[in-house]
Amino acid sequence: MDIKSDQTTTKDSLNRRQFAEEIASNIFNYLKNNDESLVIGINGTWGSGKSTLLGFIKEEYTNKKESNFKLFEFNPWMFSGKHELHSTFLNEFSIAIGHKKQKLRNTIEKISNGLSWAEEMGGIGKSVNRLSQTFYKVSILDLKKEVNKILIKEKIRTLVLIDDVDRLSPSEILEIFQLIRLNANFSNTIFLICFDKAIVKNSITNEFKIDGEKYLEKIIQVDYSLPSMLPEDIEHIFYQTLDRIVMKYSIDFQSAKLYHVWNFRGLKNHFKNIRDINRYFNAIQFRLPSFHKNVSVLDFLIIEAIRIFDYSSYETIRNYLKEVRQFGKNSRFSDELNKVSEGATGELYRYLFEKKYLREDEPYRIIDMEFFDRYFTLSISKRDMKEEDLQMFLNLKDSNDRILFLKNVIESEKMQFLLMRLALPSSYNGSNIDSKGLISSLLGVWIGYEKEFLSSWRNLWNVLKIIISRFEDKNDGFQFLLKEISLSDMNFNPARFVLKWFLLKNTDEVIDKDILHFIPFLKAKKSLLEESIKKNIGDFSGSFFYFSKTKNFYALIFLTSRAQYLPETYVGVINHILENENGIFILLNIFVNRDSTTSAPFGVDPKYISLLLPQEIKENFHRKLKAIDSSILPKNDGMTIQYFLEYLDQENEKIEK
Repeated sequence: MDIKSDQTTTKDSLNRRQFAEEIASNIFNYLKNNDESLVIGINGTWGSGKSTLLGFIKEEYTNKKESNFKLFEFNPWMFSGKHELHSTFLNEFSIAIGHKKQKLRNTIEKISNGLSWAEEMGGIGKSVNRLSQTFYKVSILDLKKEVNKILIKEKIRTLVLIDDVDRLSPSEILEIFQLIRLNANFSNTIFLICFDKAIVKNSITNEFKIDGEKYLEKIIQVDYSLPSMLPEDIEHIFYQTLDRIVMKYSIDFQSAKLYHVWNFRGLKNHFKNIRDINRYFNAIQFRLPSFHKNVSVLDFLIIEAIRIFDYSSYETIRNYLKEVRQFGKNSRFSDELNKVSEGATGELYRYLFEKKYLREDEPYRIIDMEFFDRYFTLSISKRDMKEEDLQMFLNLKDSNDRILFLKNVIESEKMQFLLMRLALPSSYNGSNIDSKGLISSLLGVWIGYEKEFLSSWRNLWNVLKIIISRFEDKNDGFQFLLKEISLSDMNFNPARFVLKWFLLKNTDEVIDKDILHFIPFLKAKKSLLEESIKKNIGDFSGSFFYFSKTKNFYALIFLTSRAQYLPETYVGVINHILENENGIFILLNIFVNRDSTTSAPFGVDPKYISLLLPQEIKENFHRKLKAIDSSILPKNDGMTIQYFLEYLDQENEKIEK
């Protein structure tokens, strides 16, 4: 059983490995080139992966370090009291560096003894050096100078790791930072501290009435902040973990059934970090595998979420719901259940127990009182479209109903999931499907959704192939699909246009091996597709210019198709496009690869240059690019122009040679 503890993990679920490598490399380089003490803080909220990152840094540092590079992990949880904390740290530090020089250990021991003496005199903290100078033979400052001198001379470099500072009491938190600031800031030493800055800052401020922010700023010299997990990362890990458990224990459950609950009934709101996910699924896999055949898996997942994140509501449901069902509003506990309905997990509770959410085709529901106790006998107490909604869609017979359903799916940003489900052959089991009607609707719905189609067209194509495979005669299915793709609409339909272009590319070179069987038929119909795409180009030129401002994919298809299938009009059209700066960038963005985040150029794709820039256009394009004043453009746009001009100059030099 794969139970997850609260300790570090070697699995890089949050993509922290590269960040750890960077920090470890910086630490290593600093220690090699500097002898001053340094304090690095890694700040992150509870469950953001600080301990995992620290583990990765430790691993990377260990792989890099040389014999005189030391690693010391200090656990402040194991000690209490000022004297014990300070003296134990110093003693363990001297052991950790493991140096042959007994003088170094003896000197550190003297510092520890001095602190012990000062503690007895009430002197730890700011007054320790003053007291020790007055009453102790050698001041702690002098002893520290001696330690530093040895560390530098012997080139002993140490990384000190301290984790979970935010879990200490306020006084212990302050002592850790006082330890670092006053008594342990040795040369050639880096402290790497993991903590939740908000908790530590507030603890210091509230307990000691000082500005916690400014206090930390005096100590932490380099501050790394870990971002909170993005909702999509949490969602991905949640479903990935669920799918792994379902597969591992052969549980008959499709994660798609949690779609509505995750998104619209508040389940996602209870998962903020990795710890929440681990806590939840540790319980799931400990309880569910042994009796999943006797409950509704969906209901179990929901009631378990209530148990984990709102236990008082869970107890109220377990103890009082059956009585309230029997006696209704007259029950003395009805008010208690009303509080549950209005509480933190109220949406989940209502989804389980309100009759409008009945799933009559699913057995062993928790709402059925004969099965209710099964969910509690062991004190056990999704992001996507419900299975019944999918089956309802597949069984629709009216094309208008299908289109309306699909439009709602697109507008609620669920189309990607629906297409992924429809790409699974098992999704069609038990459905009485009108395959031709389904193809027509899936192609026809995209008018007005050009932006959304860009991220969906490959998944749509996979779905269409699955539907074709369900035809008794697959050749008939492909022939029907080709006929539907070749249709013309009154308004621009990105699905039909893009798939025409894609199929025509396959007639020149087979890109999709899945349709290899249909290639001879496709080539026979090539002229039909060409005429259809030429009509689209003629009918919707204005649309292409509009979309091309932000959607390079449509510009690419429009221009390459016109150059290939309407060459007699291409030169005039492209010269017209080049009359303004926006048009120039339409072409430029086809040729130059740019970073999707920063828009910075990083490479030229020459694949379409010869087709889109015949010699008479290439010279004009070159001239217009040079005429643009790059200094007044956004930085990356100016860089893109210069990048491409340099490429053209290099190509011209090759030709001249």
